[in-house]
This record gives sequence, structure tokens and C-alpha cells, in this order.
Amino acid sequence: MLIYRLRRYLTASEPLLHVVLAGGLGVALGIGTVLLTPQTMLIGLALVFGGYLVLKRPELGILGILFLTSTIYDDHKLPTIEVGPGQLNLTDPVLFVLLGLIVLRALIERDFKLVRTPLDAPLWFFYGAGLVSTFVALFLTFEGFSMDRFSLAIPEIRIITYYLVFFLVTNLIRNESQLMLLLFGFYGLGTFVAVAMVAQFVLGDAVEILPGRVEELSTQNVAYAGVTRILPPGESLILIVFLASTIMLILETSPLLQLILLVPSGLTGAAVLLTFNRSFWLAVTIGLALLAYLVRGRDRQKLLMMGIAVGLAAIFVLVFFVFPYPESQMYKLIMASVARFDTVLGDKVLEDPSLRWRDTEYLYAIPQILAHPVLGLGLGARYRDYDSRLDWEGGFDGRAYIHNGHLWVMLKTGLLGYAGLAWLGVLLLYHGFKHWRAVENPHLKSVVLGITLTYLTMLPANIVNPMYLQSWWTPALGLMFGIQALILKWHADGRLKGEWNFG
Repeated sequence: MLIYRLRRYLTASEPLLHVVLAGGLGVALGIGTVLLTPQTMLIGLALVFGGYLVLKRPELGILGILFLTSTIYDDHKLPTIEVGPGQLNLTDPVLFVLLGLIVLRALIERDFKLVRTPLDAPLWFFYGAGLVSTFVALFLTFEGFSMDRFSLAIPEIRIITYYLVFFLVTNLIRNESQLMLLLFGFYGLGTFVAVAMVAQFVLGDAVEILPGRVEELSTQNVAYAGVTRILPPGESLILIVFLASTIMLILETSPLLQLILLVPSGLTGAAVLLTFNRSFWLAVTIGLALLAYLVRGRDRQKLLMMGIAVGLAAIFVLVFFVFPYPESQMYKLIMASVARFDTVLGDKVLEDPSLRWRDTEYLYAIPQILAHPVLGLGLGARYRDYDSRLDWEGGFDGRAYIHNGHLWVMLKTGLLGYAGLAWLGVLLLYHGFKHWRAVENPHLKSVVLGITLTYLTMLPANIVNPMYLQSWWTPALGLMFGIQALILKWHADGRLKGEWNFG
């Protein structure tokens, strides 16, 4: 009854609200010209215009969050706002404003209904378990509240909060034009990161144009001079976009769109190679193998022909442009890639020093999980003491970090939180594999399958790469989950058209 009355009042007062807002903006501009510098005024106006644009086109706000957290920027160096003992990053207000917009529209607009999907409950369960475990660790333990411990918790709370991008997608994307812009913006950002990574590789590690790890490649203690390994924040986008755009390329029926998709597929494929991340390479191998198993008839034939074409093109390039020039950067790249991929075959993977180095983390982590099985240690908790084998002064403090994403979730949120994440993953995979063929729109059918296969390949990859709790992964994961849930929701409601016209 209270919500109904509030909605009725706000709807009736909408003209008055417009007058008040316009008048308030005029007063604010007048005061600002007197008290603020021209530069500050311009920044303020840009923020106001950006805020208005985000409210009118929420998909641009979602892409803006992704651009600042998961492309070529170090989110730790973004402008911050001090709020009590913590800080707000530049993207945090955008996330909170858009979440608030969902609530406001549900109160004001009669025809605005909250969208419910099968993934809502497990996502809230996982997020709630993380907050509860942290609250218990901060306020209900014998150690008592500590401001230092609270400041450690804030960054990881922020990280899991970006899973809520999921609800921005499912509740603010209301028509196919918005969804199309979101999808193509997503692919465009992944391609943008790939171009930057190729440029970084050409320049080498002497000139850094990307944040993250830009370093000379070393495999099993063997350094490869002239070969640069690149792991920017946008690693999340290039893996997702490569698999999704390649699957879309196979299933697509529009010749024009197939031609367009060659760009993101080819560039992000090269970028995945430049990460020299063996978990990514295995994820791609598994994803394409599963694709070959799932597709049928003409699509399987297309995948086979594309594989043959790529193989023949690779042989031609190697024979005429790579092998004759053993001092070239391309020759070094190929040989280093072959040597690194060789380490994931047979018994060599078990002997890899990088994996054996992680064993020390497990010796600390597993006893902590057994000692705190239900709620874990809470977000931000340090699960071990300083160890010179894993940490080094002025370089890396990994007392709250572990390379295994599954164990990280168990450590910080307990088996309760991990159960929520597992519940979420099982439902995503179940609905994706069950319904992707039934989606009539061929473009969206490929998106659903691409997201489903991408998440499946991430399960083993998280054993060595903690994607679940990294700040550049969670916004991309929230977006990915939301897109799949929204497409399947629209499919169930009979809202999808059979085709989008791409020529």
C-alpha cells in the first residue's frame, strides 16, 4: 500500500519534479560559477551530462563500468572518493545509481516490473553469504572489531558487489536495440583490448602502454628474450569475446555479420596467445572441442572448413614468413608458444615449477578451510603469515591472495558461499545447454552457447587463476550471466524475433 501511494504521488507530481530539477540545476550552475574554477565547472558539467546519459541509456553505463574496470585501465589508480574508512572508485557511483534506478523505476512506473530469472536466487545467496561471513568475522569474533581488518575487507566486498551488474542487465535492458548495443559494445571493448595488446607486444616490455603484467616470458625457468607476455585487466574480455565471437561466427547465417565477426575473433585470438596463459589456452581448446561436439550438420561442416582454412593459412605464413627469419619477433613468438604449450602435456604439467610453487599456498589454505568450514574467514582476511617463498618486500603481499579461485571462495565465504557459487554455475550451465538450440534468433542462440561454454571452461581454469574474485573479472562475469539469463527469459516469454537485419 505504501509503495502504491508513493508511486501514485510521484507519477502525479512528475511535471512539478521536472520544474524543481530544472530550477535546482540553474541555481547550482549559478553558485558554481561563483565558487568554482572553470576547470572544475567543466568537470562537473561533464559528470552531470554523463549521469543524464547513463540514466537515459543504462546500457552505456554498464559498458562504462566494463571499460574502466576490465580493459586497459588499472582500477586501483582510478580517481577515488573518501567515504569514512573506505573509498569509492569512479565506477562505484555508476553501479549504485543504476541499481537505485531499478528501485526508483519499480516505484514510479506502472508498467515497470522487476525481471525474475532462475539465476537471481543463487546470486543473491552467494553475495549474501560473502557479506554475512565478513560481518561475523568483523563483529562477532573474539578478536573484536579492527579498523585495519575492516579496511582489508572493503576491496573484496567491492569485488563481489560487481557481480550485481547481472541485475543491471536483466532489469534495465528492456528491448532488443539496447541488447544489441550492449553486445556489440562488449565485443568492441574486447577487440579494443586485443589491439592494445598487439601494440604492446610490438613495442616489447621496455615501453609499457598497458597496466597489469607486461614482462619477458619465462617458462620453467627458461627466459625467452624478445618475447613479451601481456596480462592486462582486459584479459577477462579477450577470453570471453574470443570464444563468444568464434561460436557466433560458426552459427551465424548473415554473410555481412560473419565478415564483421572475423575482426573480434581474429584479434582476440591473437591476444589470448599473447597472454601465454596456459589456463586460457586450455579453456579455448576445451571450448572449441565441445563446440565441435555440440553443433550439427552445416555448422559442423563450417567449423571443420574454418579449421582447415586456418591451418593452411598458418602453414603458409610459417613456411614463407616465419621460419626463414629466425631472428624475427614472430619466429620467437611461435617457438616460445610451442615450448610453453608443451609444458601442459603429459607428466610435464605435474612437474611445472609454477604449479609446484602453488603447493605452498595449499598447505596454508586447506587447514584454514577445515578450521572455518561454514562461513570461512570473511572477505579480505589474511589466511597465512608472511612467507618469503610467496611474498617479497616492496613487491607482492599475497597473505590474502591465493591462485586457486575455488579455494579463495571457500577460504573467504566458507562452504556456504561456495555452495551459492556452485548453485549459480550449475543453473547457468543447465539452462544454457538445455535451451540454446531452441532460441530462434541465430545471433542470440550463439551468444547463449558462447557464454555457456565460456563458463564451463572457466571451471578448471579457476584452479590456477582466481577469476571468481578478481576485480577485472567480476563485472565481466556479472554482465555475462545477465546476458544469458535475459536472452533465455525473453525466449521463454516469446519476445525474441527470428532475425536481426544485418544485410
